[in-house]
Amino acid sequence: MPNDLSEVSKVREYILPYCIGKGLDIGCGAEKITPDAIGLDYKRQYGINFFPQTVADVLGPWEETLMAVIEKEGKMDYVLSSHLLEDSLDIEPSLRIWTDALRVGGYLILVLPIEEIFKKYCRETGQVYNLAHHQKWSRVAEFIARLPIWFMEKMELVEWKDKVGIYSFFVIAKKMQDNS
Repeated sequence: MPNDLSEVSKVREYILPYCIGKGLDIGCGAEKITPDAIGLDYKRQYGINFFPQTVADVLGPWEETLMAVIEKEGKMDYVLSSHLLEDSLDIEPSLRIWTDALRVGGYLILVLPIEEIFKKYCRETGQVYNLAHHQKWSRVAEFIARLPIWFMEKMELVEWKDKVGIYSFFVIAKKMQDNS
């Protein structure tokens, strides 16, 4: 049963058309984007017991588990990460691994918080603010402007939108070439 409070449920209508075929939902938490997606996550978000247990198919560190899945399953049609990349000090290693997991023509789907709106939402609703956020984007254009050159050479941005759901934006990029 879908969790109406999950991050993915708040943006599903926008990203679901890109979640076709064999795909990964990295950091899926309590709800995967589709039942067929391969969910990767820790047993509980941030190892904190009051978070719900994950529905992930594969448990453990995202990078290591992702590589094991790719070795077993092959390249993916899509890779989704919802509200995870902002926890990285440096986004480049994750972006490299996630794009390498895609077949040419596959989609990288990133759902990220608009930090100030997210903070305000947490204050107003009493939701716990995530102190693990290292990246604090104010809108989708800022995120796109900071993408590495190698990413823009390998991937084509196909759709992006500010203020979806309550406090998120998304970026969808299509892999145009493999490592060169």
